[in-house]
Amino acid sequence: MSLNPIANLLKTDAILFWSTYGTKAVAESWTQRLNKQIKSVEQVKEYTNINIATGRESLIVDVDLDCPEANLLADYFLPKTELEFGRESTPRAHRLFKVIDLHLKHTRTYCSFADAKKSMLVEVRANKHYTMCWGQYENQEKVVWSNSGLPTEISWEALNKAVALLGVACVILRKYSKPGTHDQYLRLVINSLWQHKLEQSDCEKIIKAVLANSKCENCNDSKLAKIKSVYAKDRTEQIQGLPSLATEFNWSEDEVKDFKKLLFKITGRDVVPEFTHEFVNRIAYMMKQKKYYDLEDKEMYDAEAIDVSMQNTFQTIHR
Repeated sequence: MSLNPIANLLKTDAILFWSTYGTKAVAESWTQRLNKQIKSVEQVKEYTNINIATGRESLIVDVDLDCPEANLLADYFLPKTELEFGRESTPRAHRLFKVIDLHLKHTRTYCSFADAKKSMLVEVRANKHYTMCWGQYENQEKVVWSNSGLPTEISWEALNKAVALLGVACVILRKYSKPGTHDQYLRLVINSLWQHKLEQSDCEKIIKAVLANSKCENCNDSKLAKIKSVYAKDRTEQIQGLPSLATEFNWSEDEVKDFKKLLFKITGRDVVPEFTHEFVNRIAYMMKQKKYYDLEDKEMYDAEAIDVSMQNTFQTIHR
């Protein structure tokens, strides 16, 4: 097997360390791992596993595609990179990027979905994590490289938004409804994305990717007209969304909760207190009247009235 991938990783200042062939290095401490560091291709021995320590000085981050849907849809959302590898069965399941603004607090993020599979969708590994990139897995599958060059540079925020978009698309494709109900399913999905403040361009990107992999001859780009009609609506308009989607297509409470988390990741609202999501969905600013409209009691208020009514909540958030 060519050692070009290892040589190219070393050129990026990646930290590599060896471990026992056919096993994971999970039981080892970081001191033990770094004592086995490989600094040149000459140190690579046959029948050895090699691992990359993500993050650290190299700024190399691994996007791990953990489900079939993610492997199908990744190219629609993730930037192209010249470092791709995986198992023989999923040869492009790991994509390496150089995160130019990586900080120590950037360790690991992920997208998961609590359906019957209770599976991880996509994982981003940065500081304090590692990925096996050479050798043999415990099930005897070999590591294979699909692309070996230099990693694409990207910011942490941009990478995580791309991963969140991918996660949402994975869920929509996995939960795709039975034939004969696709129009209603897509209508409620698009309404849900609109209600959760996704940009129209992001909604289009998600739906295009799902349609292309839906295995339905009638589900094509003609369905995108639904997006334009929904995004032309006024933000104060009440439409059926995620609650109706869950009811009509039998989504569990946990599935709805996890889907909301993924939607919040796209808009960056996953990092704010839970009540803030309710506030954003409930209060709309009416530019023409220069007032705030409360969707719950259907009344308009001055900014001062909103400040007073939400004072305790805002103080909690600032703390």
